[in-house]
Amino acid sequence: MPFALEALEAKHGDALLLHYGEESDPKLIVIDGGPAGVFPGSLKPRLDEIKQERSPDEPLAIRMVMVSHIDDDHISGVLQLVKSLADLKEQNQPLPYDVITLWNNSFDDLLNNEAEEMVAALKIAEFADDSVFNVSSITVLATFRKKSMLLTGDARGDFVLDGLKRAGWLKKGKCHVDLLKIPHHSSHNNVDTDFFRADGRSLCGLRRR
Repeated sequence: MPFALEALEAKHGDALLLHYGEESDPKLIVIDGGPAGVFPGSLKPRLDEIKQERSPDEPLAIRMVMVSHIDDDHISGVLQLVKSLADLKEQNQPLPYDVITLWNNSFDDLLNNEAEEMVAALKIAEFADDSVFNVSSITVLATFRKKSMLLTGDARGDFVLDGLKRAGWLKKGKCHVDLLKIPHHSSHNNVDTDFFRADGRSLCGLRRR
């Protein structure tokens, strides 16, 4: 499993595990933790299983815990994870996981606490999601060797494509990836057909094998 995305049972939210690295030294990133109940029901049991497989006598190294944005169905499980570790530390108990990096998008800080500026800047179409939390989602293009994944959180498709263009990942208006996490649980408010098909402007699709 050198490069794989594992989707956990997360009710109406997201709880993803990104596995990468060598077979002899696998790495782990946690992306979102789902709504309330997902941490004890899905995320913690799976992390404990991975710890038993990879690091039974030491804390499981988690290279990064990433919160794509602060909606409840993405952040609650991460908050429960962090709280569980804080409680264990306060009780002088051994920690099961070693979280190396925490990555989140504090859009208020990015806008100097003027979130209204983001709302005012949105070019709202009839299909478009105007939630500040959703459009502030971190979008990740993860690559390992010759494989790639585009993980979009609840971002808007037009913003994703604009970001890919700015980063130089759209080649002749196209971006091919091996795995695409469709924005906002496939909501029509976040993507339209231009996001998926080549029409002279944009394409974000899967490589054919």
